[in-house]
Parts: sequence; C-alpha cells; structure tokens
Amino acid sequence: MYTILRSVIIYILFITLSVAAFASGADRILVETLSQLQELKNKVDAIQSGDRNSANRYKRQMKIFNSRLSSTRTRDVLEYREATDLFNEIQSILDAKASGQSLPATKPEILKPAKSISTTQHPDPKVEQAIKEIERLEGLVVQMPPGDKDKGHQYMRELNIIRPGIMGTQGKDHPRWKDVANRFNALKKKIVDTANAALAPAVDDQSQITAQSSVQGKPDAAPVEPVVEEVLQQITKYEIKLKELLPGDVSTANKYISELNELVPKLQSATDKSHPLWKDALRRYNAVHNGAIERSKQNPNTIPTEGLLSYELVKLKRIDRNAQSIQDNIKRTPSPEFRDPKKAQEFRDVLLSIDQQLLNFPKPDHPGVGMIAKRVNDMRKILDERLAEVQKEVSALGNLDQHIASIRERVKVNEAIRLKEDASAEEAKAYIGQALKREEQYANDLAYMEKVMASGYGPRDLGSMVHWIGVNRRQNMDSVNNARDHICGQVHSAVLQAKFLAESDPQNPDHRSNRFLGEGQYQKTVDEMNQGLAKADVVIAIQNAFQNQDGVNLANNQKKEILNAIEKYKKDFVMAQGLVRMPKPAEHDKSMIEAAKKTLADPRYDSINPILSMVINSPKRRKEIVETDVRGTVTGAEATSIHKVWDQFQVTTAEETGPDEYYLFHTMLKYFHKGGPNTPTGRWLISGRHKGVQILKENIDK
Repeated sequence: MYTILRSVIIYILFITLSVAAFASGADRILVETLSQLQELKNKVDAIQSGDRNSANRYKRQMKIFNSRLSSTRTRDVLEYREATDLFNEIQSILDAKASGQSLPATKPEILKPAKSISTTQHPDPKVEQAIKEIERLEGLVVQMPPGDKDKGHQYMRELNIIRPGIMGTQGKDHPRWKDVANRFNALKKKIVDTANAALAPAVDDQSQITAQSSVQGKPDAAPVEPVVEEVLQQITKYEIKLKELLPGDVSTANKYISELNELVPKLQSATDKSHPLWKDALRRYNAVHNGAIERSKQNPNTIPTEGLLSYELVKLKRIDRNAQSIQDNIKRTPSPEFRDPKKAQEFRDVLLSIDQQLLNFPKPDHPGVGMIAKRVNDMRKILDERLAEVQKEVSALGNLDQHIASIRERVKVNEAIRLKEDASAEEAKAYIGQALKREEQYANDLAYMEKVMASGYGPRDLGSMVHWIGVNRRQNMDSVNNARDHICGQVHSAVLQAKFLAESDPQNPDHRSNRFLGEGQYQKTVDEMNQGLAKADVVIAIQNAFQNQDGVNLANNQKKEILNAIEKYKKDFVMAQGLVRMPKPAEHDKSMIEAAKKTLADPRYDSINPILSMVINSPKRRKEIVETDVRGTVTGAEATSIHKVWDQFQVTTAEETGPDEYYLFHTMLKYFHKGGPNTPTGRWLISGRHKGVQILKENIDK
C-alpha cells in the first residue's frame, strides 16, 4: 500500500513539473520573440523609404514571427500584447517603406490608462523615469522640421524604446501612469503628423534658432555670456566630428544631430542675442546641424561584386573592410599621435600591405579592385594632409607645452573658497575681488584651450582639463553668488522682522508677552536686528565690488528701515514694561492663599524664587476622571480602572529672579482626594508652572 501511494505522488509531481516547464518554456519563447521584434524594429526604422528589397527581406522574417505568435498559448500575458502590437507596427512601417509612403498613422490609444484611480498608491519609479525621457523627446520633437521623415523614424525608435518601460510598471491605476500614457500617445501622434506634413522651407541662419535683430543699450564690445562660450566649445567639437563623418552614416549623423539639439535651449537662454559671438554660434550651429543632415544623405561608394566566385567575393570584401577600417583610423586618430613619426609610418606600412593584397587578388582587373586601390591612394593623400595640418597648427599655438603645464597646475587646485559667516564688509570686498580675478584667469585659460581644441591638437587629457576648468569656474562663481544670495537673504529676513516689529503694539497684552517681555526676548531681538545691520554693510560692499548701484541703493534703504525698527522697538519695550501689572484676583479666600504659600515654600520645590506678591487668578474647581490602565499578562490582558478626584486653582506670583529683575510666574495647584496607587493625596501640590513676562518692581503692588 505504501509503495502504491508513493508511486502516485511521484506521478503527480512529474505531471506538475512538466506543465510548469512547458509554461515556463512558452513564456521564455514569447520574451525572446519580443526582444527579437524590437531588434527588427530598429533595423526596419533604419532602411530608406522606397527600399523595396530590404523591406521584402524583412517581411520574410516577419512570417516567422507571425507563426510563433499564432502558435503561442500564453496570450493573456503582457508580453503577448506588446509583441502583437510591435508586430503590427513593424508590418505597417514595412508597407510604407516599400511604397515610399508617409509614416503609418498611430492608433488613437497605444497605452490605455486604468479606469479607476487610487490616490493612496505611490507611483512606480519607472513611471517617473519614463516621464523624464518623454519630456526630453518632447523638446526635440518641437524643433522637428515638418516633412522630415528621417527624424520622424528616429524619434519613433526612441519612443518605442520608452514604451516597454511604461508597460512594465506596477500600479497602472495611479494618476502619474495615466499622465505618462496620455503624453506618450500625444507625442507619438505629434511625431507622425509632423513627419507627414509638408516639407519645411530651406534652412538658413534663422531657420533653427532665431537671432534677435537688435538690442538697445548693449554695446558691441560687451563681454560674451558664459552660456555662449559653453555652446561655442561644444560646437567646436562637432565641427571636428563632422569632418570625420562618413557619407551615408545615418546612425552617427542622427546621434550628432540629437546631441546638437540639446544646445538650442542653452543658446536661446542668452540675453544678448545681438552679440557677435552669439551670432557666430548661431551660424556655426546651423552649419554643423545641416552639414550632418546632408552628409547622412550622401551615398557611400559601394564596391561592385558582380562576376566573382564566392571565395573571391569573401576575399574582396575582407580587403575592402580592412581598407575602410584604415581610412577611419587615419581620420579618427588624434592629431598629437601624428607628431610621432612611427605612427605615420605604421599607416603607410598597412596601406602598402593592402596594395600587395590587391596585386595578389585572383582577378586584379576587377572594377572593385580598382575602386579599393583608388581609396588607398586617397588615404595616402589624407595622411599627408593631416601631417601638414598638424605641423601648421602646432606652430600657431606658441609654447604649447608650457601653457598646458601652467593650466594643468591650476586645474589641480580648486581655489573656490567660502565667505565666512561673520565676515566684515572689508573681508567681503576682498573676497569678491579675489573671486573676480580667478574668474578672469579661468576665462583666459578656457580661451586658450578653445584655441588648442580648434586646432585639433592637445594632450590626451585635454577634455578632462577643460571639464575641470569649467567645474572650478562654476564653483568659484557659485560660491560668490551663493554668498551674495545668502547674505541678501539674511538682510531681507531682518527687514521682514523690522516690519513685524513696526506693527507691534506694546499695549496689546499678547504682543507684550510674545514680542517684548518674554524671557530673553528683548536682548534676542536687538541682537538679531544688529546682525541684520552688519549684514547690510556686507551686502553694500559686495554690490559695490560688482558695481551694482541698484543693489547698493537697495541695501542702504534696507539698513535705514532696520535702524528705524530698532529705535522704535527700544521705545516700545520701555512702554511695555511700564504697562505690566499683577492680574486681578479671582478669589480672596485666605485659606487658599495660605495653602499656596505653604506649597510654594515646600523644600521639595527648589526652583521657587523669593515671592514679593501673590494673587489667586482662577477660582477653585473640582475635577473628576476615570482612567483605564490595560496591562498584558501571560494569560491575557488585565484592565484596571482608576478613579481620580481633585480640586485645583492657579496663582500668579511676582518673584525676584535676579538683581533688580522681577518676573511673573503662573503656578497650577492641585489637591487629590482620590487617585491611583502612586498619586499623592491629602495635600496640595504643584501640577504646572511657567514663567511669564517681566514686571517693574514699582508696579508689583499697583
């Protein structure tokens, strides 16, 4: 019997594991299919419109994926929905590419938000990341020229990369998921509509960034803004990259264009759009931008392969790949390496080896051999031109090694320092002067580095040096601006306090207690206002160092306002002191007075000061309460009720707290008739006590 039962159990486990393995395998195939479809989507987006051969080739692959999706049994999972949507989208793009038509129209809803919204659920971090990516892409699509299908395909690829991240999130009933879904659908429609719109007019200097025609009151010799300098440095890099961009290299061109588009908001943020360097940045930006587009549309030379046997075709393609690789290496090799004669000789030796391979090719008269041979000769010319160019640029840079060494030493030291919190006006003036000198040195260093970068020559860590010069420069000015903003904020707070004190009324009991006569309140307020005066002097010194007369005038006015507030506050304080009196008695019961005196004189209360006067300022009241104390035990919880009954009243005393210093104290007294095991009963005790306002001695008995 036991043997039969064990056999049955083993059989059931076998069947369960087999089903699980089948389901797991099916899911794994579906995930793999989805990944392969995404790869195919990227390839389909990259083919040219009207390229029927490529479109038909990919359509044959689509039949395989169609068979997989049709045969799968796990159709209720997210991956199957994504795979079918992606399959249909690829099919539509292939049909459009094969016929040279516009981009396929988007569905009205690609991502469907949940019907109900939960306000308590937190958003998935993937949703926040998707929103950031969509915001970045929205900025690029706004600048997309109408009718530019190449960019349309590019942005659609980027959008489809974002889509799985959105669909794979948790909590699709959250408002943030609904927001990202709606923005995804709207952006996809925007891309398609713009790509299928009429072609944009020809590009000129005003087509992508609009320059300001004139700015009144701005001299032509005004210093260039830092943001323009930063954009010029970036454009210089892409001018060098554009020279090395191969014809027909759509992928690299799209990458450069996408990165260039990130410079547009920076250039537009400049305030002086009439500055010559701003206009130069505009012109050079558009030249590089349009140059990359034109270069990507050029057709690369294709080596003919007709009339070759299979092994000959393989060999010729290998030689062609080697030649293209050497050509890329010659163009991409940094200029400093060409100063070493060994580097140039290495290239010449490789080119000579390719010549030898062409001579040994079985069919040396084939047109493809001639094209590669011509390319090799062109590479020799390019190599000679680069060597001559390097020699010329190095000569124009002066003593490059000495300049670079000096800059490198300055880069190692971050000279940005903070202004001391308690700095005087003279210290602040000296601090600003030093910071401005550092700013001038950083500007000179960056100008020289820009010259070196424009020449294409420099040490390998040139980019790192430029980066850290920029970091040090930003930290230097950030330190200055933060110090100025911090001190201006302190003065502003002092002005707000001055306005607050100006509105204070010493005859208002609440104002007397909280603004004038609270313990230490007067000295604290005066000290804070005096600190505001000192900070105003520091601000005046800083604004003078920046030659900001408006800032100087503002700080002077703030200083006057603070001075007036201090003077008024001191007068109001004297008035507030003179108005303080003992409260009127609420009871005249002598027994209560005696009980209060006896309790306050109890040695157990050692914080009582000498008492000059006492009044009962609240009537005696009977209080009663029942408290329940619940305690856990081994066998359960036990609840104990405690019945408390007591009398209470409050007294106000005038006490001497120091030489010629008198304060009012308010003390609550209680007499418990019944209470818990730890409650003192049968005597008066102090339940609560707090210190009130200061009172003049002569007013205690008034």
